[in-house]
Amino acid sequence: MSKYYLVPVTTRGIKVNGKSLYEVLGMLDTELYAREKTRIELTYERKEGYMLQKSGYIQGYNEYTSILYNEREIPERLILREDEDDKVCEFFTGTEVEYSNKSYLDVFRVKPLDIKEYLEGNSSYHSKVEKFIRKSKKKGKSFLKRKKNIKPNK
Repeated sequence: MSKYYLVPVTTRGIKVNGKSLYEVLGMLDTELYAREKTRIELTYERKEGYMLQKSGYIQGYNEYTSILYNEREIPERLILREDEDDKVCEFFTGTEVEYSNKSYLDVFRVKPLDIKEYLEGNSSYHSKVEKFIRKSKKKGKSFLKRKKNIKPNK
């Protein structure tokens, strides 16, 4: 029986075509990459993050980020399927993914009904994921790697 996973594209421990999902996001859209980095900081920052959550700021920030994903036709999550032979692939394209360890992948495990509901709410998932996978195959540096290689002016 197949297992299903719904994995955020901000995930670094799962790779497609040798690039982390987060790295591919950075290749597709630098603004969304930056928003996600900020979202993570806001959510997990101790005192201020708690106050922002209480005020509803983070909820509004997350909702607007979701709108941007839709407008730019980038999936917020990838649907992965694991077959009996333990091969894990993206659901529609069949592109195989790599993961750092099985426990990490299991965090994202969902029921088939959850996948059905996700697809009903994301009717353009197929075209979004094809664009995402295509970008992962391209050579060149992602936004993440370019940022690391920036040298200060002398």
